[in-house]
Amino acid sequence: MEDVARSAGVNKATVSRALRGDPRISAATREKVWKTAKELGYRLDLAASGLSRGKTGIAAIVIGELNPWFSKLFFSGLNRVLIRSGLDILLKMPGIPFGEIFAGLEARRVDCILCAGGTKEKFLPVLKKITSPVVTAGFSISGIPAVFVSPEKTVERLEEISGGRPLRYYSGNSPCFPFLSDLIPGGEVPEGNEFPVLDGTLWNGLPPERGCVCTLPDGRVPETLYSMEWPAFELGIAAGRVLIRTLHGNCSGPETTWLVPGMRRPGGEREPYVKNL
Repeated sequence: MEDVARSAGVNKATVSRALRGDPRISAATREKVWKTAKELGYRLDLAASGLSRGKTGIAAIVIGELNPWFSKLFFSGLNRVLIRSGLDILLKMPGIPFGEIFAGLEARRVDCILCAGGTKEKFLPVLKKITSPVVTAGFSISGIPAVFVSPEKTVERLEEISGGRPLRYYSGNSPCFPFLSDLIPGGEVPEGNEFPVLDGTLWNGLPPERGCVCTLPDGRVPETLYSMEWPAFELGIAAGRVLIRTLHGNCSGPETTWLVPGMRRPGGEREPYVKNL
């Protein structure tokens, strides 16, 4: 760093700030420092830099349940936001007692924690003891910023395509919208004049003119049925932004950020979402 400072004609503190993206450094000076660092083959030691500022540069992601949160698109959106803030992802999967997971994260002094999937009841006992900034995804706890799919708007979208028929919810082993089981009457086999909502399951004998399949983005759906997509990438982006905002102590945003699932008509054409003002 001293060599870069000497060659660029600035002091060492300016080099450090320029390489960290400090907004106090002008664009011209930042460009000169980066050019000099590249010519000299210098790379900023992120671990040492973080420790000097009391930061580890790690955002911990605790997955409460694999489906649908363990998704390539979800982590792609999340990583796109976090990497711009210099944060690496530390992933913790189900199978280890939550108490051990969070005790380990606190010991490692991670910068922030995102709890994705699972339920309020599952996370609440351990989150009461956590001092790191926390955001939840898929459920909400009072006083903690949350990101999730709006249950009310999801039902509204289904009612819009049902043609006035009563909704009936059918859940399989890997549902994308499990909260619908509390909002829509369930059943075992589609029958009568109902509009079946198939979440994680599908019947070969389903009448071709009706029904909606809940799926991950670009999931395979019969061309005769509607499909409702879990907004994996959008949830990752939103969760990352709220996590960064919370990490920096920015309380100006809403406590709850909700999204609306995408909908496709039979044949694959997108069904537009219109907000009611």
